[in-house]
Amino acid sequence: MGHIISFTGNSNSGKTTIIEKLISSLTEEGYKIGTVKHAHKGFELDKSGKDSFRHMEAGAEMVIIADPEKIHITKKIKIDTFANLKPYFAEMDLIIVEGYKKESIPQIPIIQDRSADRFLYVNNPFVVALISDINTDCRLPVFKRNDTESLSRFIKGTFL
Repeated sequence: MGHIISFTGNSNSGKTTIIEKLISSLTEEGYKIGTVKHAHKGFELDKSGKDSFRHMEAGAEMVIIADPEKIHITKKIKIDTFANLKPYFAEMDLIIVEGYKKESIPQIPIIQDRSADRFLYVNNPFVVALISDINTDCRLPVFKRNDTESLSRFIKGTFL
């Protein structure tokens, strides 16, 4: 399994946009990238009434939806830590996580407000860099929100 890096930040901080650009940049160079989106409030991919939804409702422990190019797996499993997800990423060079800010994995917080977002990086030994367009008092590398090229170089040099 590859290395893991988590992008953390408050809602609407731009995590998904930054991750999309990073995935595109790294996959163009041939890296296999897996992602995890932490949905701490729950989620529902399948719509009520669809066959796969009905299978789960009937009590199936796992449902796989497959087409010629991809699969989607819904599996009942206790996910109390990120470690429970690691076996699913054996073939990846890098796993990019959106969230899981309380886990003991390398993190890059996205800072929008210097005072309100300090908890994302101050006294957090897992923070390896920041993304911010404002000045911070952090001694770690800080990348501008739109500087995907520098961020990609940092991740390749640190994790790949």
